[in-house]
Amino acid sequence: MASSSAAAATGPVPYKEIFNENDIVVPAAPSPKEEFGDLVASLPRKSQFLDGRLYRGFWLPEHYAPAIIAFNRRFTPRPDDVVLVSYPKCGTTWLKALAFAAMSRYSYPLAAGDHPLLRLNPHDVIPFVEDVFTDGLDAKLEMLPSPRLINTHAPYPLLPASITAGEGCNCKVVYICRDPKDMVVSLYHFMRRLQPELSFAGVVDAVADGTVPYGPMWDHILGYWRASLDCPDRVFFLKYEDLLRDAGEQVRALAAFVGRPFTDVEEAAGAVASVVELCSFERMKGLEVNRTGTAGSYKSLPRDSFFRKGVAGDWANHMSPETAARLDGIFRDKFRGTGLAIPAVGVRHMQPAMSAAAGPVPFKDIVVDADADAEARRRPPAAEEYRDIVAALPSKPRFAASSCRLLQYKGTWFREDWVPGFVALHRRFVPRDDGGDVILASLPKCGTTWLKALAFAVAVRGAYPPAGDAHPLLRLNPHDCVPFVEMTYLVTGEEAKLDAAPSPRLMATHVAYSVLPSSITESTRCKIIYICREPKDMLISQWHFRNKSNSNTMQFSDVWESIREENYLGSPIWEHILGYWNVSKAKEVLRDPIKNVEKIANFIGQPFSDAEKEAGIVESIVELCSFTKMKDLSVNNTGFQQVADAKIPNKSYFRKGAMGDWTNYITPEMSESLDKFLSDKFRGSGFSFT
Repeated sequence: MASSSAAAATGPVPYKEIFNENDIVVPAAPSPKEEFGDLVASLPRKSQFLDGRLYRGFWLPEHYAPAIIAFNRRFTPRPDDVVLVSYPKCGTTWLKALAFAAMSRYSYPLAAGDHPLLRLNPHDVIPFVEDVFTDGLDAKLEMLPSPRLINTHAPYPLLPASITAGEGCNCKVVYICRDPKDMVVSLYHFMRRLQPELSFAGVVDAVADGTVPYGPMWDHILGYWRASLDCPDRVFFLKYEDLLRDAGEQVRALAAFVGRPFTDVEEAAGAVASVVELCSFERMKGLEVNRTGTAGSYKSLPRDSFFRKGVAGDWANHMSPETAARLDGIFRDKFRGTGLAIPAVGVRHMQPAMSAAAGPVPFKDIVVDADADAEARRRPPAAEEYRDIVAALPSKPRFAASSCRLLQYKGTWFREDWVPGFVALHRRFVPRDDGGDVILASLPKCGTTWLKALAFAVAVRGAYPPAGDAHPLLRLNPHDCVPFVEMTYLVTGEEAKLDAAPSPRLMATHVAYSVLPSSITESTRCKIIYICREPKDMLISQWHFRNKSNSNTMQFSDVWESIREENYLGSPIWEHILGYWNVSKAKEVLRDPIKNVEKIANFIGQPFSDAEKEAGIVESIVELCSFTKMKDLSVNNTGFQQVADAKIPNKSYFRKGAMGDWTNYITPEMSESLDKFLSDKFRGSGFSFT
């Protein structure tokens, strides 16, 4: 029997944890297979990747057919039950996670480090009815406290009549469907874990002729679609693609449907965003519990098989236009006159599921699909592919005492180990045409780290509340959240991550505007945010940074003269600054960070609402990204960043973060000389640092 503490609990609770190790549940007698085995054996049979039996118009997996019949005849619902239903490979795992997180948020705080979804696979949290009844353990369902969350793939006509037509039954049904073409791709990859010889064409044919498990798929979808129209207070119909576009809005609707709406206080505190972030694809796929072990009692599958890509539009990478048109035509005919249409999604950009609509996400957290990673690795590294181009470029020493050489590319001098990345950036970079890209540009030591943190925190506030304990900036260095785009072409596997990153992407660069590829400068969708700094403070910061990052001690005179000799990052700083002249200066951010954070949000198309301002979200972002807070974080005091061939300690990015430090190093005469030199360079441009 269940423990007394479990019995006293308020649901939903994790199914796996409701029982003690010593609890004994006697399997039902007779078992579903014993009771309904003869009936199932008499049904029409079809052998394919999962042998099926035709029961009341649907092809049920032979193994689960007795359980579905038993569920239909034995199950006794409670008034507050919530039944999650899906067609296989249409978002079941995501729906389980979102529903549990939303419904159990009072018992299990969303930001808690021991939340069940951080230590259990979603399939261990919410039971799959077919497995429960197959094992004859339906008595376990009775031990769950109310409200119960359960899951099935059963078609609507095969649900117990006590759910669909029971007098006085108020239990809720939540259904999720998906573009059939993407379901085909997902099912194919999933089933290949069991049957490596499975052909993609065989899965397509099974869907097309209606014999796919739980098919015909169109009848499965239409059963719940019509029920949602007839009984909208009892059947909630979701589309996977709608969750991708705005997970937060769908979570709100789901919570309201099951009778647990988010309050105004919860909304202001970012509770909806916390649900979405907790259940994000990137986060769940990276958890140890979802990367190891198996799930399911029948043909146990590795838990990582439930987290492949989580995207919309992946079908374009697997099927020909003719195959896609064939499937679209079938479902269009079946749906005609019902008011239901095949979800329309773009095929060139695939948003990862389980995210808040969806990017940006921490670059370090992006997991590249194995097939995409393998394809990317077949391309030669940039240094190898562009070896002949690089070898032909003019060169010179960087500093008199430095072994590092500079190469001239596109009229600008760069460190030789960086140049292949710039060549690749020019030749390979493709901007997004649907969600846009945001490029953060700066000269080195002009506030890059701070700008990365602020821009990331602003752009992701819907998925990661700035006051949340699980915010990425509390566990990752800002440079792990926002990559230098030129460097992604130098590290094996990073270019594939850039391609896999959901829109809008956040990237950084140190290159001058004139050196950016036309794919960026001529794109109407790319936005550029530039930050500059008083040159004397920039030079002091660079001097300290270089000496922390290198074993040798660089003379201040080398850095000082690099400006006049046009060697600071290999190009004149005045040309770098004037090329981006429409943006803020670092000292402006220091003087009024709140104002400038609001400007960033407006510029990238994500302005703060009045409710967010009232709730102090802007101030929370400024506090989260404050120099003092970031400098004190363990992640920014340990480890390093790999930049080309150099390893740069994370702590070297956080020295002082102050204005006017140059007065401790530079004489008035040196300052006056540099000010006059740069004043001449900026004359007539309207630009100044004061």
